[in-house]
Amino acid sequence: MHELGMEFKTPTINLQILPEQYPRFCKYLKYYLAINMRECTEISDKHEKYLTKMFGGVPDMPLGILDDVVVCFQHYPTFEEGKSKWDERKAKINY
Repeated sequence: MHELGMEFKTPTINLQILPEQYPRFCKYLKYYLAINMRECTEISDKHEKYLTKMFGGVPDMPLGILDDVVVCFQHYPTFEEGKSKWDERKAKINY
């Protein structure tokens, strides 16, 4: 997008969604984008297993949750900043 001089119109820039959850996120995209993301302060055993597989443990970065999908904001210092960018970019999607 940078090389083409295009605006980012996807909320998934500069974050990670766990590989096990990404297909479901894409399949039900409109559902997940309609949900208000909240900060993930407690990690379920299932999510801890996925995070450990991906990062070698629960990462020290802000995490958000959309129903059952964990969003890892590795390029943002706080959840609030990551969520703000998520909401801003989410509003630009042209289905």
